[in-house]
Amino acid sequence: MLDQSQHNGSTLYNDAKLSHLTTVMDDGLMAEHFAKHLRAAAPELEWEVAQCAIENVIYKPAKHCRLLYRLALRHPSGATAEEWFYGQLYPPGLAAKRFDDAVSSIKHSYVAHEFLKNLPPVSFWPDLGMVLWMFPQDPNMAGLPYLFDPDFVRQHVEANLQTISGLENGAARDWHCASIRCDRVKYMPGKRCVLRYHARFAGPDGMSREMTFYSKTYSDAMSRYYFQFLQTVYEQLIAQTAAVHLPKPLLHLDGLNTFWQEDWQGTSLSSVLDELDWDDIFPRVGRALAAWHGVRVTDLPNGPDPDDVLKITEEYAIKLVDKMPMLQPLIGAALERLKAARTTLHPQHIPAAPIHGAIRPSQMLILGNELALVDLDDIALGDPLFDVAEFIVSVQYSEIRRNRSRQQIARAVDLFLRHYAEQVPWPCDRRRLAWYAVAFLINKMCSSVKHRDVSTLQQLESTGQELMNGWLEFI
Repeated sequence: MLDQSQHNGSTLYNDAKLSHLTTVMDDGLMAEHFAKHLRAAAPELEWEVAQCAIENVIYKPAKHCRLLYRLALRHPSGATAEEWFYGQLYPPGLAAKRFDDAVSSIKHSYVAHEFLKNLPPVSFWPDLGMVLWMFPQDPNMAGLPYLFDPDFVRQHVEANLQTISGLENGAARDWHCASIRCDRVKYMPGKRCVLRYHARFAGPDGMSREMTFYSKTYSDAMSRYYFQFLQTVYEQLIAQTAAVHLPKPLLHLDGLNTFWQEDWQGTSLSSVLDELDWDDIFPRVGRALAAWHGVRVTDLPNGPDPDDVLKITEEYAIKLVDKMPMLQPLIGAALERLKAARTTLHPQHIPAAPIHGAIRPSQMLILGNELALVDLDDIALGDPLFDVAEFIVSVQYSEIRRNRSRQQIARAVDLFLRHYAEQVPWPCDRRRLAWYAVAFLINKMCSSVKHRDVSTLQQLESTGQELMNGWLEFI
């Protein structure tokens, strides 16, 4: 079994090149470091670090470790606030150069909290070999500070008032954007950031209206491709009056690798799943996914075929076993079974369909009796059972990540699959589903190690193995 010292990082994350790795992955130790940082950079600051949580970890042995820290701050008056810091840990001698590069690349400095204005947007911690960016600074998204600045956003809303506000043609001339408030929604340092804007519009005769919309920023110019592609998919879905929805793309901000999208007003299914009646929601999700697979969307790229899936799975398996060698017998046997069964996937003729490519409860919004899909970066034309298997595995994996009942999950999966199968003309072959499911399980296990999901790591040998064996018996 994996002992507690391994979970805390002393064994699992032992790295001779990154000597402070175990420190930067320790919430308690890093809370002390951040407290010192705040006192040193702004001695007059009365705010204290109440808690430090590690939100995200990307670790490449001997090269770097990237971490997102969420600080809960507390003032003697009782006021509270939250701030995010993105840290990169480097081998000795490299961090100083990376810090110089980071400072020279800053284009706009904006802080969310006025009391943090004296903190440097980028800091160097030589005792840890770490460079630290305070949100919204990001080394790969130089435009993010602008997009978090209400004045900058308001100017762009003003310049595109009719598109953003939805006011009828001509009426927008009598309105203006009075204020913008910004919330953080999702942040993957160096890759993507999702923000939510609350806009207040003022019109004639004291009239006012409010609306919310979302901003999605990328680290490269692929944002333009995603925006245009989403526009095409959205228009085709509207024309077909599909039973599943997409939030409407509104505007692409050239030069900022960002597009804006309407607020569909729904709630993430993952955040409310435990509050819902599973006997009601899982049949609805099954029917909704079937409806999505039944729409006609032109010009989609080809999705991953089984050979692509197998290649990626082998890469994940190597990384997983490298960090958790006690899983080698299980993962090795699973890989051999996938390879042996690979050719059996050819004869089954399942028509290609639009697939989400990363379907999980977190990628679905629920509003009343309706469902919408979000984060369609991986949308493609492919095997619909690819989506079905990933959704099922995501729900099953919540037994580990959220301590949900295995019996409750099994019933939910059965309801989901039964109602999906009733709506589609192709067979939901259990062996084909199992082949994809085993691949997705290896992917999720590797992700748990990569992102330092401590509570999950403690259960991979037991519950993880049971989940894997449950699928392997069908291959």
